[in-house]
Amino acid sequence: MIFVTFVVLLSVAGLVVHAQVSFDRLLRADREPQNWLTYSGTSLSQRFSQLTQITPENVKNLEL
Repeated sequence: MIFVTFVVLLSVAGLVVHAQVSFDRLLRADREPQNWLTYSGTSLSQRFSQLTQITPENVKNLEL
C-alpha cells in the first residue's frame, strides 16, 4: 500500500513539473496572445487580448 501511494505521488509530482510555465515565457507573454500565461494576460496586467478574431462588425454573430 505504501509503495502504491509513493508511485502515485511521484506520478502527480511529474505532472506538476511539466505544467509549469518558464519565467522567460512569462516575461514575454505578449508574444503569445493566444495563451494567457498569467491571471491578467501579461505581467503588465492589462487584461486585454491582442487577438482580432472578434470585431465590432462580427460580434453580433456570436453564439453560445
